[in-house]
Amino acid sequence: MNKSPRLESFMITDGLPMPWNNLQHSLEVGEDYAVGAKKVASFLINVEETIPLDELFDILLTSEPPREWFEFLIVCMLDTGFSDIEVAKNVLRLHCLRRLFMKIKAGIPVDQREEEIYRKGLSFAEVNNVSEFLGLTFFARKLVENIIRRDPIHESHRRLLIGLIRFEAQALKIRINRLSDSIDAYSMKEMGRMLPIIKRLDENLLETEHLADSIEQDIKLGRASMTLAGALKVASFEKWIEKMGDSGEVKPLKEALRLQHRKCAPTRSVVALLSLYRWVFEANEVRVSPAVWAERALELYDNGRFTIDLGHVIDRLRDHLQDAGAWIEGTVAAGSFSDRLYSQWIGTNGLSRPLDRKEESEERKQQLTVRQLVYRFVGNESVMYRLLDNPEIFGMPGIIEYIAKNSRSVTVLSKIASNNNLYAGPNNDGVPKALLTNPSSIPLTLLRIFFKPSFFSKVELHRLVDAHSSMRPEVIAAIREFVANESE
Repeated sequence: MNKSPRLESFMITDGLPMPWNNLQHSLEVGEDYAVGAKKVASFLINVEETIPLDELFDILLTSEPPREWFEFLIVCMLDTGFSDIEVAKNVLRLHCLRRLFMKIKAGIPVDQREEEIYRKGLSFAEVNNVSEFLGLTFFARKLVENIIRRDPIHESHRRLLIGLIRFEAQALKIRINRLSDSIDAYSMKEMGRMLPIIKRLDENLLETEHLADSIEQDIKLGRASMTLAGALKVASFEKWIEKMGDSGEVKPLKEALRLQHRKCAPTRSVVALLSLYRWVFEANEVRVSPAVWAERALELYDNGRFTIDLGHVIDRLRDHLQDAGAWIEGTVAAGSFSDRLYSQWIGTNGLSRPLDRKEESEERKQQLTVRQLVYRFVGNESVMYRLLDNPEIFGMPGIIEYIAKNSRSVTVLSKIASNNNLYAGPNNDGVPKALLTNPSSIPLTLLRIFFKPSFFSKVELHRLVDAHSSMRPEVIAAIREFVANESE
């Protein structure tokens, strides 16, 4: 029996066919992978009510989606963070504290913030020198092992562990700020060069702070899980995958999803291996879908390591692999995903890097847009604060609104609320509402300017409060007081 044609089949779009055109417009390359995964889940939940999954993915894959966007879609669908256990192992190496203490021990000048961390760290741990402080790392790892097993630990030991992690976070934040402050916010080339490094460190900081909070609140340290699987809220993700159909084009994507659901490889590792397989296929002059790269990448990933026999293409890939810190013997390449590997194997857009460096240079020119930089740096206070001075930022429709919605930096948000070129004009229509509904503690003295009729009528302010019950209570109270006074 033939299926009746759907209305979407007759609709002309400016990109992918409907309904994928809607997702193509909302899912922007450069966004946080987890944010993207939730957008994909919401799209699939809504569309699956009218279009079966197999038909839906057949529409996508037969339409030859743009490679970069399609690769980003795949990475979002595969998104998985680090497990708390892996984060704990990495954090308690205390890389940043070690670097700071070694500088001080060698007599290298440090700034006041670093000196303060050094003094407070020794005092907190009740040790007399750097060697004794660093010797605590072995003990701290043992404490984490006990916490993972849910064995009881003494409260003083818990406080010691939390303190060490928070000191490491402070030292890491200083390092991030120093790197961020050194960037020329008007140079897109320099921003692109530093982007992967700072983005990685920003992610490490969030993971470190989350670990300290979890231990402090006695939350069970969890293993990694796929963002998409959690957001879909299906009883069995494996059964959901089966509904995607069996067409040849969809098979590698289905297999990649299955493998990732079982292995939960960190997203950064997945993207790094996407680069590896992109290089392999390009070296062999074979054109395949990014879904095939993803399938092969997940097959290769083995608990943070990889080993691959590259055969006759080893010579073409040797420089790329060695630059990234991989080990090579004969035609076999192997390695683990250290921080160095991440920065070398991931492009400025957060996706795979091409084999041809000239091609990569051309890709960077196309990919390194202000919008993508904002998406990737939105959590970095120092970079965001200085980017707001760039006319390319406040001259771009919707970009300040995005920052006002997604930043949690009071410094950045206050700057937006204090400068009319950042909140006024047709390019920034949504900024006042985004600032009023942002949960961060933006001073009320800055927000009151948006209560004026030039921004919202009294009716609109009422609706805003009713529609956003999660707004800060003090903002709601201030709006209601203003409306009441205006009504008298």
